[in-house]
Amino acid sequence: MKTVDINTLSNNLRLSVQNIYKKIHDKTIPFYKINGIIRFDEREVVNYLKTGSVVNDKVPYMSTSDVATELGISMQTLYAWIRNEQIPMFKLGYKVVISRDDFEDWIKTKQVLPSHRK
Repeated sequence: MKTVDINTLSNNLRLSVQNIYKKIHDKTIPFYKINGIIRFDEREVVNYLKTGSVVNDKVPYMSTSDVATELGISMQTLYAWIRNEQIPMFKLGYKVVISRDDFEDWIKTKQVLPSHRK
């Protein structure tokens, strides 16, 4: 999963930022709210808009740089989150890694799911 901000999503999907905010408000588009910042998994959004379901890739462990890239945050911010135990992680020797399953569980606690209004 690689998260993008609302402007990137708007440009890539050719939807206005206002239209995306409306979809967020109506809960008709999947998004994540991480420490107050709205982020999107672009592939998940595109798949959801096409099919109404979410795609999920499995990679056993993620490096800190992978996590920072996917969340669109700096390494400094990520290490602050790790220090404050705001994100799950563990050490393999001297290397800090995050289990993909733990990361996905953690990020789901930050996700606001679309409602299925009829």
